[in-house]
Amino acid sequence: MKRAIVYSLPVLAIALSVGCGAGARDGVPVATGQPPTPPPQGNGHLVVGIRLAGGQADAGDTLGGGLVSIFNGHHHLVRRLKIRPGHTGRVRLPPGRYSVGLGSQWPTKRRLQGCSPEVATVRRGRTTRYTLYHGCWLM
Repeated sequence: MKRAIVYSLPVLAIALSVGCGAGARDGVPVATGQPPTPPPQGNGHLVVGIRLAGGQADAGDTLGGGLVSIFNGHHHLVRRLKIRPGHTGRVRLPPGRYSVGLGSQWPTKRRLQGCSPEVATVRRGRTTRYTLYHGCWLM
């Protein structure tokens, strides 16, 4: 009789642990004493192209190249992209609002040669396309 009890205890322990695990898989809440972990914050993508607004009539149809700086809402430099002529640059960023400038400084109307700087809004899991215009005084 004692042997039967000793041999049945491990079987009973396994049966209880399997039963508890099934409840957790079926969506039954299990108290672990720890707060639930928040879902991971996803990023989005920003695709930047450079275009000359003024100048020759066909100049606005082709993508230009140059150094592009991306700043967050606190005017801090987040990323720099070196874009080749005829291409776009792609960067992965956290969701938020970003200012995009030509060169290495904060974008202003003067630095963009008369074009007004605009804000690019990056959303989680999405791709935002942004065209950086410069040379508006040349028109």
